[in-house]
Amino acid sequence: MKARVRTLLAHPVVRNLLFERVLVTASAALALAALVTGRVRPSEIPGLLDARLLALFFVLTVAVELGKHSDLFDRLVAAVVRRARHARTLAFALIGVTGVSAALLTNDVALLLVVPFTGLFRKVAEVDLAPLVVLEIAAANLLGALTPIGNPQNLFLFWRGGFTPAGFLRAQAPFVAASAILLAACVPLLVPRRVFEPPETSAFGVDPSLAAAFGILLALAILAMSVGLIRSETASDLRTLTATGASGTTRRNLTAVTAGGLGFAGAVLGTVAAYVAAIGYAFDNKLDGLSELTSVPTTNLLLIVIGMPLAAAAVGWLFAGREQSALGRRPLE
Repeated sequence: MKARVRTLLAHPVVRNLLFERVLVTASAALALAALVTGRVRPSEIPGLLDARLLALFFVLTVAVELGKHSDLFDRLVAAVVRRARHARTLAFALIGVTGVSAALLTNDVALLLVVPFTGLFRKVAEVDLAPLVVLEIAAANLLGALTPIGNPQNLFLFWRGGFTPAGFLRAQAPFVAASAILLAACVPLLVPRRVFEPPETSAFGVDPSLAAAFGILLALAILAMSVGLIRSETASDLRTLTATGASGTTRRNLTAVTAGGLGFAGAVLGTVAAYVAAIGYAFDNKLDGLSELTSVPTTNLLLIVIGMPLAAAAVGWLFAGREQSALGRRPLE
């Protein structure tokens, strides 16, 4: 019997599901159990699916894969290792990046971006990734709690508690500061001392088309979250528009203009910031130098500065959707 169990566990499919896809397997098992026990009826499943949220995570997943296949992540990893030089310095940097990203983009989105990036460090440095990922998960949930959009629980507390943004930051700051100190104290305990050998940057050639596609999809995902938050903030205005007879087309147009405007502003500012960062990085880099910046990727820049805002406006118009019939009435409190 034991031999059969070992043989079954050694099967590639079973091993992949149990040891490499634990979360997917557990989620599928729980979903099946809910159906079998009658807690969820098959007719209720469509109403439980959030198509917009699933689409957002799909776009982020595709963006991350494009970033990896473009070798952009590899180039960034090599640059980080060259600058950090020590494993503990790298851990502190990843905690900071994850915390800031979670506070601005929500904890789930931050982990979707940072954890795949962290996995690439094994290509250029001998480092145990498990403690780094654990610290990143803790940072996303603890440090990301600083802002209302850091995690779903914060959004609930923000709306139900009647906080202003400044008031919420003041309430969360002591907790987040204490969490940051504890995370910093955990670094020497979890991450051993290790000095990195400077990697060869020339080994990674970035594909500009795939890198531009990564940037566009990432920006569109961030825009989708920003527009969603703006629409929730202006829900009372939308109720007023609906009550005065504004059509669904009007609401769609407002969303499209908002998304397009934010997309254009983000594209311009992001392009300028990227060139400033590239110049600062290449200025004292003996391997790259400023010569690489003389070739301007005109097509990719046009796609980012013009194509992305147009795509954001189109997606915003399509996904604005029909408002619920109760939107025209302010709920009683």
